[in-house]
Amino acid sequence: MRLHHFSKDIRTMLEQMETHHFLKEIKFLKSNDNRDAFQRIDRSVKAKWKEVNLNLRLYSFSVAIVAASYSIVPAVINLVNLIQANDVPKRFVYKTYYPYMEQLKNTSPLHELFFCSESLSGFTTFAGVIAFDGLYVLLTMHLVTLFRTLNDIVKETTNESLTEDQKLFLLRECILHHTRALDFLKRINRIFSPILLMQVFTSTSIICVIAFHVKASGNDSQILVMILYLIAALYQLLQFCWYGQRVQNESLQLPKSVYECYWYRCARKFKSTLNIVLLDVQKTVDISAYGLFVMSLETYLTIVRTAASYFTALQTLTEE
Repeated sequence: MRLHHFSKDIRTMLEQMETHHFLKEIKFLKSNDNRDAFQRIDRSVKAKWKEVNLNLRLYSFSVAIVAASYSIVPAVINLVNLIQANDVPKRFVYKTYYPYMEQLKNTSPLHELFFCSESLSGFTTFAGVIAFDGLYVLLTMHLVTLFRTLNDIVKETTNESLTEDQKLFLLRECILHHTRALDFLKRINRIFSPILLMQVFTSTSIICVIAFHVKASGNDSQILVMILYLIAALYQLLQFCWYGQRVQNESLQLPKSVYECYWYRCARKFKSTLNIVLLDVQKTVDISAYGLFVMSLETYLTIVRTAASYFTALQTLTEE
C-alpha cells in the first residue's frame, strides 16, 4: 500500500535513473574537451551496475531456492509415501488449518488443489520480496553512483587544462549535483523509512524464531527448509544494510575529495566557493529507519547479536 501511495515518485525516480537524468544535467560532461573525465565516470558507473546485476541475480536465485524448497520437499515426501504405500497423512506446503475441511483435506482432489494453492501463494510472496528488495537496491545504488560521480567531478575542478572561470563554473555544478543527490536521498528515506523500521524488528524476530525452531525441531526435512529460510532472511537483511553502508562510504569520501584537490593553485574566488562546498558535503548522509536505525553493516551486526541474545534467552526458558 505504501509503495502504491508513492508510485508516482517511484516511477519518476526510476525514469531519472534509467535516462541518467542527473548526469545529463552536468554541462561539464557534454563538452568534447572533457571526454577523458566522461569515460572515467562512465566506466565507474558501468562497474557498479554490473555489480548490482550480479547481486540481484544471486539474490533472486537464493530466494527462489527457498521458495521452491517449501513445495519440493513435501511433494517429494508425498511421492515417496505414495510409492511405498505408507499409511501416513499427506503433507502440505505450510501447516495450514482449513475450517470445516480438516477431515477432507487429505483426500483427492482437495489435497492437490490446496497444495497448488499454497505453493502459488508462497511463490507470489517471494516474488513480491524480490521486487521490493530489488527496487531498494536499484534506487540506493543509483544514489551511490551520484555520489561517486560527484567525487570524480570534484577532482576535475582543479584540472590545469581548465581556465579559472571554467573551474569556478564546474565547482558550482558540483554544488547543484550534490543538492540533487540529497533530494534523491530524501525521497528514498521518505518512501522506505517505515518499511525499513518494520524490517529491522521483523528480521530480529524471524532470525531468533527460525533458529529456535531449527534447534527444537526433530524433523530433518523441516530443519533443511528452516535453515534455507534463515540464510535467505540473513541475506535479505544484508541487502538493506550493505547498500546503506555503500551510500555512507561514498558520501564520506566527498570531504576527502574536496580537501585533496589542488585548491591551493586556484584563485581566491575559487577557494572561497570551495569552502562552502566543503561545509556542505560534511553533512551526514545515510539511509535510516525514521532516524532510529541507520542502515549500515554496524546495524546488521547489532541485529544479528540481538537475535542471538533472544535465541539464547528463549532456549534457557524452554530448558527450565
